[in-house]
Amino acid sequence: MDKPSSSSPKKKKTRGVTALLRFIAKLPDGEKYQIDFDPDTFQPIGQYAAKFKSYLSFIARSKVSINEKQWKKISDKLKDVIWDDITCKFTCPTDKEFRKHWFVYMGERLKQFKTLLSNVYIFGKGDKHGNTTPFEKYKFIKEEDWDLFVQTRQKEDFQEKRLKGKTHSSKNIHPHILSRGGYEKLRATVMEERRKKVIEEAKGVYMQGHQQDNGWACGYYVMKNMFDIIDACIVERFNEIFTDTSSYEKESIDHIRQLWAQFFLQKVEEQENQEKKDLMTKQKRLKKTYI
Repeated sequence: MDKPSSSSPKKKKTRGVTALLRFIAKLPDGEKYQIDFDPDTFQPIGQYAAKFKSYLSFIARSKVSINEKQWKKISDKLKDVIWDDITCKFTCPTDKEFRKHWFVYMGERLKQFKTLLSNVYIFGKGDKHGNTTPFEKYKFIKEEDWDLFVQTRQKEDFQEKRLKGKTHSSKNIHPHILSRGGYEKLRATVMEERRKKVIEEAKGVYMQGHQQDNGWACGYYVMKNMFDIIDACIVERFNEIFTDTSSYEKESIDHIRQLWAQFFLQKVEEQENQEKKDLMTKQKRLKKTYI
């Protein structure tokens, strides 16, 4: 007779709402998840950026009825309750534009959620677990709210609107598909892929640069290499420049000297002009004071 296994069964990996609520539950009382935000786009940055967006989506779905026709018409009191809940969990700026931006985001997520409910549980065959109603997965949906939602979605005017939307989307040859990280995450992913590509291409490549014949280290050689890289707009394959160990021609170094001298003199002239301008401004102020 086989002995029962002493090892405990593997825990089932949870996703979605369950994992999100466990993440929030780990937060000690009085503490918040620290998040930085881009000052121009208000996009979250850092370790908890994706969790922040997921939580906002969850709050919008669980706090606002699925029968709310227009997001902008929800009461100010409910908006304050929602925002207080968010700011109790995450560090957020206090300005109104920031709050407005993320309320628009939550409205869009609620709209997408209602579309998902319609496609899966009303016009579809149910979810992947065989459920034909959303109560098992989305426990915050009340049965009476769901019945009203189904009735509304089965009306003729909504059917016409839905058909029009499906026809319009079928003509879209370039579907807009992004993860919850948005363009910021996409940009970071692309940059990371490019970085890995550069590192991979650099493996086994010995970059060689121009060297003086007498073995002296010349700063103008470094400046010439820098100039060539910028002039050629090279951002990845530096071996296009570092392929030659011969010395530069005298004309090349003289050209760099001339460019550097022109740049230096230009900066000196700009500084002198600024000092003269500041002095004249100061004299005018003093003159006005004694008149």
